[in-house]
Amino acid sequence: RLLGGVGGHTTNNDSINGGGIMIKPSVETFLFAMGVLTCDIGSFFVNVAFYGFLFHLPTKQALILALSNSCFSCASFLPIVISGFMDVSGYTLPSVLLMYGVVILIGSGGVCWVTVPSLEEYHSNALVVLGLPIPRRTVKGWEGMKKQLVGAKTVLTHPDHAMFHKISMVVLAMGWVPAFVYMSMADPLGQEIFGGEGGGGIGLSLGVSFLKINTLVGLLVGPACGLLVDKFQHPSDGLIEICMLMTVSLAVVTLLCGVANWMVQIVVLIFVCISQTMQLLFAMRYAVLFAYPNRVGVVTGALIFVFGTLSLVLILLVSLIIVITKSYLLPVRIVSTIGMVAWAAYVVYIKREERFPASPTLLPEDEIEIAKNFGVSTIEDAAYVADMSPDALLKLSASTKVADLRRLSDIALSGGACERILHVARRNSSRMSSEYVQRRRSSQISIQEDFPVADFAWDKVRKGSYESSFDCITTSFNGHGGFGGSNEPSVDWMFSAMTNDRDDPIRIEAFGSFLGPMLVVSETYGMILEVVVNDESGRTNVAASCACYPPGTLDSDGSTMKAGGDRYHFGLATYGLAPTFTNKEITGEAFVQRLAAFKQDSEWDQRRKDYGEMWYIGLLGTHPKYQGHGYGRLLLNVVSNYAQETKHDCYLECSGPNIAFYKKCGYDVLWKNEITIHGESIVLAGMVKKYQA
Repeated sequence: RLLGGVGGHTTNNDSINGGGIMIKPSVETFLFAMGVLTCDIGSFFVNVAFYGFLFHLPTKQALILALSNSCFSCASFLPIVISGFMDVSGYTLPSVLLMYGVVILIGSGGVCWVTVPSLEEYHSNALVVLGLPIPRRTVKGWEGMKKQLVGAKTVLTHPDHAMFHKISMVVLAMGWVPAFVYMSMADPLGQEIFGGEGGGGIGLSLGVSFLKINTLVGLLVGPACGLLVDKFQHPSDGLIEICMLMTVSLAVVTLLCGVANWMVQIVVLIFVCISQTMQLLFAMRYAVLFAYPNRVGVVTGALIFVFGTLSLVLILLVSLIIVITKSYLLPVRIVSTIGMVAWAAYVVYIKREERFPASPTLLPEDEIEIAKNFGVSTIEDAAYVADMSPDALLKLSASTKVADLRRLSDIALSGGACERILHVARRNSSRMSSEYVQRRRSSQISIQEDFPVADFAWDKVRKGSYESSFDCITTSFNGHGGFGGSNEPSVDWMFSAMTNDRDDPIRIEAFGSFLGPMLVVSETYGMILEVVVNDESGRTNVAASCACYPPGTLDSDGSTMKAGGDRYHFGLATYGLAPTFTNKEITGEAFVQRLAAFKQDSEWDQRRKDYGEMWYIGLLGTHPKYQGHGYGRLLLNVVSNYAQETKHDCYLECSGPNIAFYKKCGYDVLWKNEITIHGESIVLAGMVKKYQA
């Protein structure tokens, strides 16, 4: 009907007069296909744009998802509008589409530009609702996407649920096909139902009716179902009711699809559209039941892909039946009957034995991720830190409700959790004590034999320890003590959210708990170098200190100590004090928000891992009393000398204001990243000094 407005019948070699423009059929076909594709991409963007409101209406997430899906249903009304405008105005389809494009660009485009939240607004609202910033990127490159797809496959092929997933996908496919037949074959189906009554327009009328009803269902039924789902306490609540509604819908289609009465056909179309909406809602809720929250999106996509592929097979069978029987109504009856029986059997199947899990399928990496949020490496230890049972912790962690996620972060950042983390660290690190003593002794030997201090620095530089360098590093980074000089800008950016008073005892204690375990690990797995000087009384003082790691000594994830890992527990237990910097009751919410953003948005652990083996300079600080004497540069030269001997690059991270200093020392900027929380920003940079062959 619409395509007929392009220019009427032509031969393959004729040109088409598209509103005064002569277009060859091949060119017209290509341009029209590109236009349809562009419209599909646009509708997809509008669909995704709804997700920007997830943290504006945190208790109405199902409603937002339902509205997102309703975009496609409402879009089905567009052909009717265009057709009506063509009849009234006399314009051809190309002219109308051109006008429509202008309206969309100026009107809808402008409305979306104003109303759809920006990325910054989305992240700001998430920060307010969750109490912590969310990562700027969740899927990082092709490897990240591949990892997500492999994870989805693992969830769907888990031995405990694999057969249930297969049954569910087959049932979903059987329920989807009747709606597809009505959508795609309305013209010949209407002709067959009404026996040719009303002329050639009877099929078109059925198709138009379907589009209108689909639009109304998208506007009313979809959002209503979303509001209803938001009231459910558990993802499995209401799923059986959805299955029963699917059964009833397909039963209505089966019984009434052949009745040659317009009111009856309207009822059939309503239930066809409802079954469509229920299918998508069921798929989304099903994914939430079986997938950990960070996998729900990709698992939902995988489910839709699988049952869509199965539906394609069934659609081909329907086409074959049509060819054989010369009937469109018979395949509808067959597939709707099969779908009705399948959904009814499915209801009996899931009611006879509880098939839906109490918590999602957790992969090993999911359990590690949950535990890492509590500074440990196992679910059992995480449950101890959270002061709840493992089952209760898993249930809370698997929730998609914003209130549950907020509660989880509040528990992890409480004073009680800090003390219990220290207890776990002491228990887990007791077995490492002898290893530490051995490492420390061998390290003292190897620094002399494998990495002796160069001649230009042997009289000033020595191998240090975490105890001897602690005061120098903490004072230089935090800037307390009234010595003047400059401190580390990124540290000040984080801790100023707690208090601007650098001499505040609570700030000094929190910063010590932040840095102390790092120094322990640096001494044990890397090395600490110190510049020592004598003061006026002849006492030896540490003027500058550097914690560095030879090639191959970083943790497996590229960090100096993996969160919740053995190194961290050992460093924490050896330092001996609870990590008060993670106690939100002391440091305040603004501080932990900046700390979380600093850690996750810098992505520096992954960047180190991707870079490969190098000499890594983790900490470098000069005591404020001795700044300006070139001691920091001296330590950099010592490490650079080691790197030249082993033929490796030197790698470090620094704050934006310190980039100029490191450039003078021969380092080049490898990457830059700006982190912003509540309008306050800090620039971080990765810098490298290449090996000179």
